[in-house]
Formats: sequence, C-alpha cells, structure tokens
Amino acid sequence: MCRGIGLEPRLEFERNLVEFGPVLPHSMGDEQDIVVKNPCKFPIEFYSLECDKQYLEEEKILRLMKGWDEYNTILLPPRQVNDKLPDELTTFYEGKR
Repeated sequence: MCRGIGLEPRLEFERNLVEFGPVLPHSMGDEQDIVVKNPCKFPIEFYSLECDKQYLEEEKILRLMKGWDEYNTILLPPRQVNDKLPDELTTFYEGKR
C-alpha cells in the first residue's frame, strides 16, 4: 500500500481579463501591469512561451531527441526552477548543428 499527498501549483492573477484599447500602427502601443502571486510554499516557474528565449532554444534541442511517444511527450528527469537542460542533451544538439 502506498499513500501520499500531492502538491498542485497554483497562481493567482490580480485580474481575470485584460483588455487593450485600439492602437494605431507605428504608435507606442499599450501596456498594462498585471500582478501574479504564488500562494504555494514552493517556487513556480511562470513565463510566456513566445518571449522566453531559453524555452525557444530548449524546444529546438528537444525536437531533435528520440523518445517522443504517440502523444508527443518525452520523459526527462525533473528540473528545479531555472535549471537548464541536462548537459548531455546540449552536447548532442551542438554536435548536430
């Protein structure tokens, strides 16, 4: 018999909806500040996929790896927040470029 308690990451957003007004081409655009809080007792990594350069580089590396299943999932060891990919994967990628 095995028992345990799981910890589920949760983030709290100051607002649920963010609306931007119209913006003219070549203008300064529009900015809004949004407060995001982590109520958990452990760190959570939170990032935008389109803007995170480390994520984009890691995606290139991982797409070359073998081991993806039919659900487009690959199993890797867990990492701490802000940890990089294992050196073996980075070395493999450098050899393929």
